[in-house]
Amino acid sequence: MKLRLTTSAAAVLLGAFSGTVSAASLRSASLSSDSASVDVYASEEDTHEKMPGDDDDFHYHSNDDYDDDDYECFNVFANMKHNALQNYENSPDMKAKGYTSCTLCSGGGRHPKVTCNDALVTNLYTTVIVSHFHFCTDLSHDGETCSGPPVINCCGTNGTGIDPAPGYIKKCAETDTTTHMAAIGDMMCQVVDDESIPVTQSMTASQRIQDIKKNPHQYYFNFHSRSSWAHWAPGDPKGMCRGRIELFPSSSTAVEMERELGDEEK
Repeated sequence: MKLRLTTSAAAVLLGAFSGTVSAASLRSASLSSDSASVDVYASEEDTHEKMPGDDDDFHYHSNDDYDDDDYECFNVFANMKHNALQNYENSPDMKAKGYTSCTLCSGGGRHPKVTCNDALVTNLYTTVIVSHFHFCTDLSHDGETCSGPPVINCCGTNGTGIDPAPGYIKKCAETDTTTHMAAIGDMMCQVVDDESIPVTQSMTASQRIQDIKKNPHQYYFNFHSRSSWAHWAPGDPKGMCRGRIELFPSSSTAVEMERELGDEEK
């Protein structure tokens, strides 16, 4: 499935890079679609353990919280920048910022489908090597400032040491050394199912997608560059450009993708 930004969304994207974008303008942007997406396979695990450091008031969502009879698609976006958590002395990407938008579909016992086909990162001086949706596991539970493990792999290079199972379908686009930009489209994402990351075993892949819709502020999208990985690896790969997940209003992209997936079932 390929997504195209409409005129209003393109204006929002340019605003994001100039620092003038607002939450209201982001939510007013819409997307359109023209083809199908890629299957992502669900985990069969149905267990969950509370992570160390969780506070008692925070509810980790279990399988019982969701109705698998429902099937739905929705759109999300992240307005990203290099933040204080990712900064280090002489970082070549300390001014990096960007935007990504994705369509997620889940439910009804079907394999979820996740695509992120509109993404752009600017002020890059190294190469983007991997990207993920992350889930907050620290006490803030705020995708703007929290930290946590990857729960969905998007573009990336397998064998980097930051490639949780099942790995990546496609590499990230190279950085243009003239413009210092990376247009990272056609990201076919996969829900992480890695026994070394306990939170990825807490729910099925479809339930993970539903949780993102119910609790988007507890997730963030993160790009990792070659320089950030070299600095932070192996113990604490913070990435170099990140942003909290936000929901788009209902749009033609989600409606059309839902229709396409319904046709596949016939």
